[in-house]
Amino acid sequence: MATIAAQRSPLYWQKVPGGLPAIVDVSKFSGNIFFVDSNAANAGDTTGHGSEPDAPFATWDYAVGQCTANQGDVILILPGHAEAVIAAGTVTLDVAGVTTIFLGHGAARGTMTFGTAVGASVLITAANVKVLNALCVAAIDGLTNPWHVQAADCELDLEWRDGSATIEAERAVLTTAAADRLKVNLVHRGFITGNAGVNAIRLVGCDGARINVDYYGLCTTAVVEFLTTACTNVDVKGRFYVHGQSLVRNVVDTVTGSTWTADGFDSIAGAHFSGGNALALAADDVSAVKAETALIKTETDKIASVKTVTDALTYDRVLKVTIADGTTIPNNSQAAGGLLATATGGDCLIEEIVWQRGATAFTVATNLEFSTDNTNGLTGAAAPNVVALLAKFAANNTGIASIDGSTKQLPFVLESTKKLYIHGDDAAPGAGGATDFYIKYRPLTSAGSLA
Repeated sequence: MATIAAQRSPLYWQKVPGGLPAIVDVSKFSGNIFFVDSNAANAGDTTGHGSEPDAPFATWDYAVGQCTANQGDVILILPGHAEAVIAAGTVTLDVAGVTTIFLGHGAARGTMTFGTAVGASVLITAANVKVLNALCVAAIDGLTNPWHVQAADCELDLEWRDGSATIEAERAVLTTAAADRLKVNLVHRGFITGNAGVNAIRLVGCDGARINVDYYGLCTTAVVEFLTTACTNVDVKGRFYVHGQSLVRNVVDTVTGSTWTADGFDSIAGAHFSGGNALALAADDVSAVKAETALIKTETDKIASVKTVTDALTYDRVLKVTIADGTTIPNNSQAAGGLLATATGGDCLIEEIVWQRGATAFTVATNLEFSTDNTNGLTGAAAPNVVALLAKFAANNTGIASIDGSTKQLPFVLESTKKLYIHGDDAAPGAGGATDFYIKYRPLTSAGSLA
C-alpha cells in the first residue's frame, strides 16, 4: 500500500480522472485513502489493489472492509464507477468513521443502481460514517429502504433519481433505532405522473436529525415522515414540490408526539412556509404582509403630514414687500397703493413688521398705520393694529412696528384671504421713494402663507 505522503503528492493526484474536485481536501485526511472504479482495466477486489487510482478496488463494499475504524480512512469512488445494489446490505458500511466521496459531477459520478429486490440497500451499521456526492438510481419499482441507517452521527449527501414514471422508490432513506444526530442532504428527482413513492425520508425514533431536501415528484404520505417511534429535536429545511399537493405532504408526523420544526419553500403554494409540532405548517400570509405594509405606509404618511403641519406651525417665515413710491400710500383708507400682504391657504400670525426707508423722508402725515380687513378683531382703517410715528420713516431709517409702545397691537392674526395695508392717519405721505417692508409671520395651518 502506498504511503499517505505519496498518495497526496501533486503528481499522484494527476492520476485521478479529472483531478480532485473542490469537495476533496486531502489535507483533512488523516488515514488511508482507497480508490474504487469498476471500469478500470486493472480493477480488482484483491490484495495489491485499492491504493492507486489506476489499480482500484472494483466494489465499494470491499473497500469498506479494508478500512480501520475511526482513523480517518477515506474511500474515493472514481467518476464512471457503476455498482449494482441487488439485496439488503449489498454494501454494508460497518466500519466506524469512514468517509466515502463520489468524485465527479452529474451523471459522470460513480452511480449506485438499486434493483432486483425491493429490499436492496446500502446498510449503515457503524457510527460516524459519511457519504458525499453520491448518485443513486432506482432500477425497480417499490424500493423500501435503499439507504438504511442504523447508527449514530452519520451524514448522507445524495442525489436520488427515480428510473421512470413507473419505477419509483417507496423512499430513499430509512432510519431505524440509534440513528441519532443524522444529517441528510437529499436531492430527489422524481416524476409527477405514474407511480408515487410513500416518502423520501422516513425517520424512526431519530433524535437530533438535520434534514435538507430538494424534492420533486409524487408521494402518498410525505417528503419527510416520522413513523413507528416518535422522533425528537428534528429540523427540516428545503424546497418541496409534491405534485398536486400544497403544504400537506411536506413533513408529516404519522406516529404523533414527535418534536420537530420545518422551514422551506413550497413550489405548489408558491410561498415560503414554516411550522412544526407546536404549530401546523402554513405558508406566509403575503396578503397580511401587504396589508400590514399598507398600514405602516398610511401611518408613516400621517406622521409625515403631522410633521408638515408641525413644521408649518413651528417655523417663522418672512415676506418682503416693496412699495416703490411712497406717494401711492393712501390716507385713512385701505387701497391697492398701500397693500402689503394677503393671507392665502389659512390664517397667519403676524409677529413683526420691519421696514427700511430709502434716501428721502416721508413728510406731511403725522403717523402711518397698519390695518387689516379681518372679519373679527381690529379691522378697517379706522381701527389699525399698529400706529407708527412719522419719524420712523426718516431717510435711510429702519423702523420696527413691534416696539411702538402702547400704540402696538402685535402680534395679531391675519385671517385667511384677508389683507394687510399701510396708510396715513391724517394725510397721505408727501415724499416718494421706495420702502422695503419685511413681515415676519407664522402660518397657523399647513397650507397657510402670505403673498
